[in-house]
Amino acid sequence: MAQGLHNPAMLSILANWSVPHERSTLVSIAFLGMALAEVICNPLSGWICSAYNLGGWPLTFYTYSSFGAVTAILWAILIYETPDEDPCISSNELVYLKGFDTEDGEKNKSTSVPWLSILKSSAVWAVVVGFASNVFGFFFILTEAPTFISEVLEFDLKTIGWLMSILGIVECLFALLSGVCSDYIIRREMLTILQTRKLLAILSMGLSAFLLICIGLFQDSAIVCLIMLILAFGLLGCDYTCFMANVLDITKHYSSVIVGIMTCLASSTGFIGPTLFAALLKAKNTHDQWYLMFNIIAGIQLFGLTMFLLFAKAEEQFHSIEENISKQEMKSYNSINDTSAEVVDTEE
Repeated sequence: MAQGLHNPAMLSILANWSVPHERSTLVSIAFLGMALAEVICNPLSGWICSAYNLGGWPLTFYTYSSFGAVTAILWAILIYETPDEDPCISSNELVYLKGFDTEDGEKNKSTSVPWLSILKSSAVWAVVVGFASNVFGFFFILTEAPTFISEVLEFDLKTIGWLMSILGIVECLFALLSGVCSDYIIRREMLTILQTRKLLAILSMGLSAFLLICIGLFQDSAIVCLIMLILAFGLLGCDYTCFMANVLDITKHYSSVIVGIMTCLASSTGFIGPTLFAALLKAKNTHDQWYLMFNIIAGIQLFGLTMFLLFAKAEEQFHSIEENISKQEMKSYNSINDTSAEVVDTEE
């Protein structure tokens, strides 16, 4: 339950510290810790559990909770909500961030969340459905891959441990590269921000779905199936760069609210998926049944990709109450000026 607060908190901070052409890289670095944890903690947990002289498996809880406590303390000391509040920031960096109209966030603390506008926004649902579809495939591979590798591809348990670490390493590489490459494309103005997000979604979800479907076509080669599975999982690691960054594209004021909705829906796939797959497998791990599940996952990913391509946006969708008032006042001011000008013309 406590872990569910992580993503909204991260986006709330990144909203005030990121600029458009650096946003993808910052998001990918910030969320890279999740992928790194998969690589580090799986083998580390096995080693800790086998250390019976140190207490065995209970030590894993003490170890990770200690890491969490230290991280929380460092966060409280080192992290500031806005650049203006950071006493260590250089004047050049502060001017640089303000040059891109990075909001200070103070004026929005007392404003209410425009829930109706958010829930009615097609741009919001595009990123929510796209992210949930991506995470559905991610959870499936993460939780079910060891069974598939063991019982269908027939690798031994020791090898499976190393292969799961490779899955995490490839995910880290794709996550970081996707962020850096996206910002490079945006800085060079090779594509617009929205076009870059959609291209990344195609490469991530579309190519991953294609690889999952192809696994069934190469069932006679365990190595080819394994390579496709690893690449499919790695490509799904681009989701934070694509979808989390897109949330910051459409709103900075309410990014944490939208990410909360995304995380809620995406996390539900963690228990919906295994229930569905258990019913499909029916205790029989045949290649045909796994191929059916890979096709289902691919179909879900392609559905999410289609929704994102059709309805995603990269322009500010929601504004604070103060901004809306200011815009209305400016509209009224311009209207008065236009009327005055017409009166003067008539008198002349």
